[in-house]
Amino acid sequence: MTGAAEQNIIRFIENNQLVVKGDKLLIALSGGADSLFALWFFQKFKSKFKIELSALHVNHSLRSKESDDDELFCKSFCEKNKTEFNSVKVDVKKTASENKESIEEAARNLRYQKLDEFALKVNATKIVTGHNLNDNTETILLNLFRGTGLSGVSGIPIIRQNIIRPLLSTSKEDIIKVLKTNNIRYRIDSSNLENDYTRNYLRNEIIPLIKDKINPSVDLNLLKFSEIVRESNLVLN
Repeated sequence: MTGAAEQNIIRFIENNQLVVKGDKLLIALSGGADSLFALWFFQKFKSKFKIELSALHVNHSLRSKESDDDELFCKSFCEKNKTEFNSVKVDVKKTASENKESIEEAARNLRYQKLDEFALKVNATKIVTGHNLNDNTETILLNLFRGTGLSGVSGIPIIRQNIIRPLLSTSKEDIIKVLKTNNIRYRIDSSNLENDYTRNYLRNEIIPLIKDKINPSVDLNLLKFSEIVRESNLVLN
């Protein structure tokens, strides 16, 4: 049985031609709700899309035992669901110090670097990240507050080179709901609950106030806004 959230994702994939027959998808698998849902979704519809799957877990070594437990959880999930599993450990703090980057920036750069490397290694045609509707809202608002141009408020790109984001029109709430309905456990990154990082503060404090006091549909409205900005930017260029 296919639920409303899954039908929405299938339409989004087809409308944006994200997947074609014969693709091998490398899922960026953190163990969190979004990435686990992405893997579960493509496992469920593997035959429909006529694709192959592989997963990569990047252990950022930021939360000692908790990070290692995330890796073991991902490995176990993939083994149970007969999906090719890969993992790699990186030293984010060391890289951030050497390159004079923030922890967030270093982690992101290392993650995409390893995804590119493993995509070649396992012959994946596309890389899948679990960015969702809420992530897009956070990105637009962060860039807007920092004083960006049109490209900054165009949101997270649906496609960037070989990277696709099939969950971009799906809310975090819908993702959690589907996982709970199907009794699928996922990991919670304890650092996401802390407001030390700018994105976390925006997610945990500012956006809930916007939804409560101004507009509960801010996520969908900003998705439409980002699409308009992208199209306008193309015309201007």
